[in-house]
Amino acid sequence: MRRFILVFALAASLVCVLAGREGAQAEPLSVAMFCELSIARLQLATDAWEQMGRSPTDAEGDTLWQQHGTTAEEYYTFASAYREEVDGYLTSYPEVQAQIERLIERLEQLSNQVLRQ
Repeated sequence: MRRFILVFALAASLVCVLAGREGAQAEPLSVAMFCELSIARLQLATDAWEQMGRSPTDAEGDTLWQQHGTTAEEYYTFASAYREEVDGYLTSYPEVQAQIERLIERLEQLSNQVLRQ
């Protein structure tokens, strides 16, 4: 009986651990999430350059990945694997594309300012 209770307790613990792990995992990137993350990355870079005159630190970038439940590797892999889908999404949502373009333009302005100094 004691052995049964021990096995049952271990099994119950394993189920709880696995359930917690599944709940902690982020859902896979979608095209919409990828675009939102792209905007967040560009905004992070813009803010860093405007406020501190530098690129975002690795720690700041890591925090961004964690907040979105992904990694840089997953992000860049998604970008190359789903390029056509992303292009289609941006065509369907011109306001998202415009926001990305505005942020890219601002980053170009900031980088040109740094190069002139």
